[in-house]
Amino acid sequence: MKPKHIILISIIIVFAILIIINLNNNKQIACTEDARICPDGTGVGRIPPDCEFAPCPTSKICKLDKDCIVFGKDGECNCGCYNENALPEDSGGACFCAAPSSCKCINEQCEGVFKE
Repeated sequence: MKPKHIILISIIIVFAILIIINLNNNKQIACTEDARICPDGTGVGRIPPDCEFAPCPTSKICKLDKDCIVFGKDGECNCGCYNENALPEDSGGACFCAAPSSCKCINEQCEGVFKE
């Protein structure tokens, strides 16, 4: 073999190795295109690299009275009102509470309504 051919083959081999290394470093992960429907009606998809569902958005802000839900019962550690799209917060150790009879959205916050 002529030295020109050896140099040309060597250059081709080096470029092939560089292309293979570059392709392995730029692997793209594709997740399935299914969606999970969140309590607020929005949908979230899967996120690479583990393809787990994205977290649902949470909002403590209410727009309508129907956005607010009563949770807990009289005498329990946690009771009150919360936005149905967000989890209720811990009462911080107050272990006796008077549960509201209903909830209203007042100034974009869920507030308990108590019967007299």
